[in-house]
Amino acid sequence: MPTSPQKKKKTSNAQRNGILAAGTFVIDRIATVKDYPADDTYAAVLSETITNGGPAFNALVDWAHMKVPFPLYALGLVGNDDDGRWVRSQLDQVGVDTSLLGVHKKARTSVSTIVSATNSRTRTIFHHAGANAELDAVHFPFGKIKAKIFFLAFLALLDRLDRAAPKYGTVAAKLFAQAKAQGMITAADVVSDSSGRLPDLVAAALPYLDHFFCNEVELGLVTSQQVREKSGKLSASRMLKAARSLSADAAGYVVVHTAEGAAAARHGEAAVWQPSLNVPRAEVVGTNGAGDAFAAGYLAAAHDELPIQKCLERGVLVASASLRSATPSQSVGNLRACEALSKRWGFRATIDLP
Repeated sequence: MPTSPQKKKKTSNAQRNGILAAGTFVIDRIATVKDYPADDTYAAVLSETITNGGPAFNALVDWAHMKVPFPLYALGLVGNDDDGRWVRSQLDQVGVDTSLLGVHKKARTSVSTIVSATNSRTRTIFHHAGANAELDAVHFPFGKIKAKIFFLAFLALLDRLDRAAPKYGTVAAKLFAQAKAQGMITAADVVSDSSGRLPDLVAAALPYLDHFFCNEVELGLVTSQQVREKSGKLSASRMLKAARSLSADAAGYVVVHTAEGAAAARHGEAAVWQPSLNVPRAEVVGTNGAGDAFAAGYLAAAHDELPIQKCLERGVLVASASLRSATPSQSVGNLRACEALSKRWGFRATIDLP
C-alpha cells in the first residue's frame, strides 16, 4: 500500500486527461495475396505496404485519425535503427507525445511480416519481438504520468512484463495496480497465445483492470470454453458464460469483440451487446488491426465517460472503418466519418443475451 505522502501526490481521475498507450510498437510489413498458399507452393503478391503495427502503436494512430480532443502518450521501446526512427517520426507527425518511447541500445525494433489473404479475409503473422521484449517495470514512471487511461497491450507478448512478481502474480499486474493507485483507469488487450500460459497471465491482471479486451478465440483460450458451435455460429450463451466467469474476478468490464458484434460483462450487472455493422463484402480489404481499432473506439468513449453501450458502439464503428484497408489505421477517419458508416450500412440484427 502507498504511504500517506504518496497518496497526497496522487492525481485524481477527475484531474487526469488523455490516454497512455503502452506495450508493443511494431513495423508491419504487409503482403496482400488472393489466397494463402499451401506449403511449398507459390502465391502472387498483389501489393506490399509498410505501416504501423502493434496494439499500442495502432491505437495511437487510430485516435489521431479520429481527432480525439485529448492528449495521447506513447510508452514503449524501439531499436536504435531506421525502423525505430520511423516509428517515432510517424507518432510525432500525428501529435503523439513520445517522451516515454525509449530507444534500446542493442535490440532491434519489433517487426511483423503479415500475409493478408483477400479471398478468405484472414491474415498470417510472422513476428520478431525485438525491443518490445525488453520493456520492463522501470520504464513506467507513473508518478509523472497525467493520463486518464493506461492501456497496455499485448499481455503474453511482452516478455519482461509477463514474468512472475510477488503478491501481484505478474509484473504487468503490478503495473496495473500502481496505475490504479495513482488514479488511472486501466485497460489491457491480450494476444492469441496457445502455449497454455494465458489463463494465469489474465487471472493475475483482472483484479486491477477496469477494461479487459479479447476476441472470442482468446476468450476460449483463457477459459477453455468454446464459444462457437461446430458450424462456426457464435453461441451467445457460451460466450456470456465464459465472459461472466472472468468478470467475477475483474475490477471492471470483460469486453469480447467478434465479427458479429461486441459484448461487455461486469460482475453483478446485466451484460450488454452491440451488433457490428453490415459491412459489404466488397468493402472489406483486410482485418489487420481491427481489434486494435475496436479498443481505440471503445476507450475514446470510455475516456469521455460515456455509457457502456456507447463505448461498444463506438468500438464497432471504428473497427468497421479499419476493415477497408489492409493496414491497421489507414481507413480510420474522424469520429463523424466513423459514425456516418452506421447510416450508410446499418447494424446487424441484435441477439438476445441470456
